Amino acid sequence: MRGFWAALILAILPGGPASAEESPWFLRGEILGGANPAGLMASGGAFRRLPRGEAGVALGASPAYGQASAQAEWTPWPVLKLAISGELYRFFGAHDALLSFPGADSAFGDRERDALSGREEAGYGRRLLVQPTLRGRLRPFLLLNQTDWSQHRLSGRGPYFLELGYDTLVKSRDTVLANRSVILYVHREASGRHLYYGPYFEFLRARGSRLERARLGGALDLVFGSSRWPRSRPRFYLLTGLNLKDRNRRHQLFFAAGLSVEVH
Repeated sequence: MRGFWAALILAILPGGPASAEESPWFLRGEILGGANPAGLMASGGAFRRLPRGEAGVALGASPAYGQASAQAEWTPWPVLKLAISGELYRFFGAHDALLSFPGADSAFGDRERDALSGREEAGYGRRLLVQPTLRGRLRPFLLLNQTDWSQHRLSGRGPYFLELGYDTLVKSRDTVLANRSVILYVHREASGRHLYYGPYFEFLRARGSRLERARLGGALDLVFGSSRWPRSRPRFYLLTGLNLKDRNRRHQLFFAAGLSVEVH
């Protein structure tokens, strides 16, 4: 799902071009996984292509929560893509879901989470995500810069909660800001397969806790040729690197990967 630790890959990396013969309606399924922090999520939704974007609804589930969302994208100019999503969460009360911490200075790494196992809460949460992406081209490179404005509403003991998507602490009403830059080398093959890869940098700040994180790494996106899969567009994507600034994971490696398929 957009904005979460592994879904960042889908948000910043471009997909292959759509065929003019394809139906405006399509289904998209994704399986996302990561390490440090560990996580797993599967999602699926129905979408419709619009003249300058797409819109649709999706459902997702992980061991910690379930999610329903309405999403829309609009590209008013080739250099700008605007995405917005409204999301509703049901936390299951397990696997670090809706886990509370007493203060913004609390440690919340893997060891601290293990010590608090069993103190998770079941409940609901909401999020509004606004996500503009600037895009430029300097052949054979693609330049991307993306910002997240993520507004969170949570209920529980608090006063701070573990936000699993961004791996940070937030208040019951809070905002997370994130910015990512990536430079991708674009490789195309006659079969229609596209390969994008290059360096990646991310900076994140949670307003309520004033926690900040910086990451440097590499991104890869492989879009398989449509000639072999005429009614689908499989993609494999990968994001990995080093946490430069992080309260719990400084100088540690992180990893996220996933597989996405569109069916027309």
